[in-house]
Amino acid sequence: MRPRPVIVATVRDAAEVLGSFISYHLAIGFAHIYLFFDDPADPFADTLAGHPDVTAMRSDQALRAQWTTLRSYARYRGHIESEVMARQILNCELAIRKAAEAGFDWILHIDSDELFLCAGDSAPELFEALDFRGARNAAYMNLEALPEQLQIGDYFREVTLFKVNIRLQGSFRFDQQQLELIRSTHFADGYVSFHLYDNGKSAARIDENLVPLSVHEFGRVLPDGSIDQSRQICGDSQVILHYPNCGLSKFVSKYQALGSFADKWFGTMEVFPFHKEARDVVAQGDAAAIERLYRDRVMRNAADDVPLLMENGILRRIDGPANLLGKIALRS
Repeated sequence: MRPRPVIVATVRDAAEVLGSFISYHLAIGFAHIYLFFDDPADPFADTLAGHPDVTAMRSDQALRAQWTTLRSYARYRGHIESEVMARQILNCELAIRKAAEAGFDWILHIDSDELFLCAGDSAPELFEALDFRGARNAAYMNLEALPEQLQIGDYFREVTLFKVNIRLQGSFRFDQQQLELIRSTHFADGYVSFHLYDNGKSAARIDENLVPLSVHEFGRVLPDGSIDQSRQICGDSQVILHYPNCGLSKFVSKYQALGSFADKWFGTMEVFPFHKEARDVVAQGDAAAIERLYRDRVMRNAADDVPLLMENGILRRIDGPANLLGKIALRS
């Protein structure tokens, strides 16, 4: 029997896209989805009550009590209120436990603004191939969406253009021709760096020794207490499609909700430069400045450059998920 993979995600303010997130991943073969609502008052959690393939949990006192029973709790207990990543890691570990109890086989940890791209295969087929090769931990690089419109509703259905991850280049860098092209376009100010992360997300086979090491990686606790972090890096036919900051109104709402976060995660890791820039501009409340930042730095005003950048492997048009979601809508 093929593996039964599951997804875990911590969500907030995702009502406009969460239906597509669920429909898409169930359609490509994920057996179950564990959703943790970071806002315990989120009304969308109620709409999922009784869904056979989704477990929805609120970040309430009952959930927090379960966190205290986890291996990772001691490490992250002091960061629970200030760091969403601490809550994500604890939610992931709890989902591992629940998925193991339910008899599922693999778990993928992503966010609610991300989709897993299978490139023609179903998710069970991909994880069956990993089992055949003896792999127990897989890493998938991410592509970052490039929105082409100012206002966007369901970005999973509306956004199809992505920046290529430099980590997928064989040499971990663009070649000279690509660099010269980048310098001559709207991407000249530093396209190579994504606005947010570029080190991918991971999936792992579920067992009693599996633990999340971060929001990006899994590891296994060995008998001597050390951690096995070995993983297989998957190619560019299997990637995470990341849709951050798609739509001006969502961009503003996101940074208003995040508020005046610190310059360093967990007090040690430097926050992405654009993340801080967006925080500061949105905090100032100047609508014209916010829109200018969004057009210049998120959209890049790059419409004229897109065909050439696609031709040279710097941007990719990926419309498979949007097309699949359109077919699901027609059937329902």
